[in-house]
Amino acid sequence: MFSKNYTTSKLHRHSLRLIGLLMLGIFSSCGEFAKQEICDEENYYAGIEVSSTSIKKTILEINAEGEIKTISTAKTRQLNFGDNGEIDAGEMSQIIDELANQLESVERRCITKERIFIAFSSGILKLSGLDTLARHIVSKFEIPSRNLEKVNYHVEVTSGMLSLKHNFDPSSVFFVDVGGSNTKIGVFDKTNNTYVTEELDYGTRSLEEVIRKSTPNILTLNDIETKGKELLDVAIEDKITSNSYFINRPNVIIVGGTAYNLADNLYPNQEKNRLITLNFGDDSANDIEMYRNLITSGEVIIPEHLKYTPKQLLAGLIIIENIFEATNAREAYYQDQISWMPGFIRYKINQK
Repeated sequence: MFSKNYTTSKLHRHSLRLIGLLMLGIFSSCGEFAKQEICDEENYYAGIEVSSTSIKKTILEINAEGEIKTISTAKTRQLNFGDNGEIDAGEMSQIIDELANQLESVERRCITKERIFIAFSSGILKLSGLDTLARHIVSKFEIPSRNLEKVNYHVEVTSGMLSLKHNFDPSSVFFVDVGGSNTKIGVFDKTNNTYVTEELDYGTRSLEEVIRKSTPNILTLNDIETKGKELLDVAIEDKITSNSYFINRPNVIIVGGTAYNLADNLYPNQEKNRLITLNFGDDSANDIEMYRNLITSGEVIIPEHLKYTPKQLLAGLIIIENIFEATNAREAYYQDQISWMPGFIRYKINQK
């Protein structure tokens, strides 16, 4: 009796196991089918920007008309790579781990590796160890090496201009991106169907730093005004006024931290992802003077995530002011939430 009950119980457990395996196979097949269906959506792309301060992921959709729509973005916490001029082993490991987290979410959308692009922004290009990092990324994640690119200022400007949202004739726009260490400018040359770009060595932080280091006494706002203009006169003559491509473009579109803070202080209720018309006219109440007064009076509001001092913001303002005057432009605009990633992905797709 004991033997019979034991055999029956064993057969029962075996039957249940077979049923369980069968059901698991059915669910797995359904899962694979669902995954295959999602993977058939070939209009989805992922772009990941690796900079010296963060790693940012962007999911994009390109519709049948070729229009790019940003589906989602995600950025890591504030990171700082290469304080000693190189990407060391610990930082390399941290970057790989952060990329693994970003790519895991990309895989859940079933975006194939052929449609994943990784860009090293210009801020990280100066660090040694970048080639080793790129090899590790290709080896670990099996991303095609052609989908990795070191992005110089020309690609950033071109991609940024392609990401702008406006109704102007593209050839009428003079694009200005005032960064922390440099300022990037660009225009579209309709005759030759190409973008003409340039880089000024001065940015919001670096201009203030150069002036501060050359000033024997405590740096004042007046020092930044006076010495900043002297330095910029030379740089602008060399890079802008001597180049006919950059003169007489009627519309200047400005992006970057200083422009963001100017718009945030003077137009706090405006929707920042649309063009904001700035008043850069000759009257004393124009936006440049209004913002300058906020800085010099100590009333400027600087959000915590914008790591600029009032003196640095004044340096950034002087850059904007002098470039605008040099171009003979008529109107100035600001647009927030501009990323060069959509334009970069379009650029990479067109290369294929």
